Amino acid sequence: MQYSSKEDLKKFGSLPIEWDLDPADAVTLYLEWGNNDWHAEHPPVRSKDDFAYYFVLDNWAQPPTLRLVMRNSEATEDLWVLPLPEELRTSMEEEFGALKGVFMPSAAMKEWLRSRVHASWPLPHQGKCLPLRENWGIILPLKFLREWRNWHTHWI
Repeated sequence: MQYSSKEDLKKFGSLPIEWDLDPADAVTLYLEWGNNDWHAEHPPVRSKDDFAYYFVLDNWAQPPTLRLVMRNSEATEDLWVLPLPEELRTSMEEEFGALKGVFMPSAAMKEWLRSRVHASWPLPHQGKCLPLRENWGIILPLKFLREWRNWHTHWI
């Protein structure tokens, strides 16, 4: 398997990564029989053009790996794969013990990933809200705008 580098994560800073999407929920969400609850935390998939981007910890094999996954209703693709860095081994052992499987990364792992995904952002307000225009008197989160644009284009 070809591994990525930590620096490669910067390329994915513009993706709408779902930091709290559990791998089991992603599978359920993108399979036809699991895609039916409009009141769930994640809205149902409406078409094959809906994608989810999320990280997983895969410790079925050695070494354990962190992966950035792109999934839609037709396929799953690993966009980035890296052996779990040594500094995160303790977090894995505390969170998952000896369990084998594919898991949502621990809080420490997510923080480590976020710091590298957004490392290329030159803005000092990374992860915060940006004023759209001073005279509008409103501030909207960038993530909201990105999601609204995606939602809006599906309904036109």
